Order: sequence, then structure tokens, then C-alpha cells
Amino acid sequence: MDRVRQEAVTWRNRALLLFDRVAMPVAVCDVYGAVLLANPAMAAECGTTPGRLRGRDVLDLFSPREATQVERIAQALRLRHRSRYQVAVRWQTPGEVERYGELTADPVSDTVEDTPALLVMLRVDAERAPSPA
Repeated sequence: MDRVRQEAVTWRNRALLLFDRVAMPVAVCDVYGAVLLANPAMAAECGTTPGRLRGRDVLDLFSPREATQVERIAQALRLRHRSRYQVAVRWQTPGEVERYGELTADPVSDTVEDTPALLVMLRVDAERAPSPA
């Protein structure tokens, strides 16, 4: 393997190690919201492992509190805007605890012309115990 390729592999491995150790729940999604890569913190919020999140739609995992937020973001991405977008969400943990937070989607790509992936970060706000049935 030539030196340049070896350096690229080394940096990719370092980035993946860092990604796996970040305490904040983070995922990389395609522009349509399908999870390509998730760190263990994100998987823990969903009660699974990072590999099992691959291919899942991030909006199936986290419900937006206002549907109009998602429509606004989709329109901005179609227009190739590259801002950071925030969506208030809720979800249920495997223990049936309803949680609230905010997803931040940040378009990322190697060049401006490339279709961006979305770096999705979750900020957890609070928990609510399940209501008695």
C-alpha cells in the first residue's frame, strides 16, 4: 500500500475511533434520513447496537414535535442550502420512558457540489415516566 493511501486509512480509523467514543449521540445519515453510521451513544438511545441502526430512517426513530420543521428542512436541502437545522423531537426508550430533545442536522460533504450527508446530533432534554394505564 502506498504512503498516501496508508495515511488516509490511518486518519479514517482515527476518525472512527473518535466517533465511537463521543458521548453525544451522533449519526451520519444520507440526505433522505437513512442512517449510514451511528455511534454507541445514539444506538443506546434507541436500545440497540450501532450496526442495527444502519438503513433505518432517523424520523422513524425520533418523532418531530412539529411536522412543519421537517418540511422546511427538506425544502432547504432541495435548494442546496447548507445551514445547520434543528428539530424538536420525542422518542421512547426501551424502558418505555418518553424522552425529549433536539436533533441537529448539519449537511456535510467533501465538496459543495456533492450531495451532502447529514451529520445528526441528538441533545437530550428531559424524561417523563410512562403514564399509568
